[in-house]
Amino acid sequence: MSATNQEYQQQLAGAVQAMTRHLRSGNSVLRTFRSVAQETRYPIAGYFQSVVDDVAAGSTLDDALRRLVQRAPESNFALVIDTVQKHRQETSELATRLDSIIEKLNSAPAKPN
Repeated sequence: MSATNQEYQQQLAGAVQAMTRHLRSGNSVLRTFRSVAQETRYPIAGYFQSVVDDVAAGSTLDDALRRLVQRAPESNFALVIDTVQKHRQETSELATRLDSIIEKLNSAPAKPN
């Protein structure tokens, strides 16, 4: 795994950890995305901010998440967003699902999307 790819994977794992923390503290999915966008660095922050911006511009959260999957740079990021889409109504379940993704991110190299 290249240094850049490894740094990206670490950033993504950190962003997902932040997501679980915010969800467990009672934040909505959109508020969680906003907080993660503020707490992380480029390039990960930009992906989370794009969802916040799309919703602010009038898109539904589902539409914003679908667009993000299309822009996702690799399959692990798409897996995170897919999990959010499937479990976003029950944030405690979503946080548990994201925990398992964190383990995957910390143990496997990224695959192009």
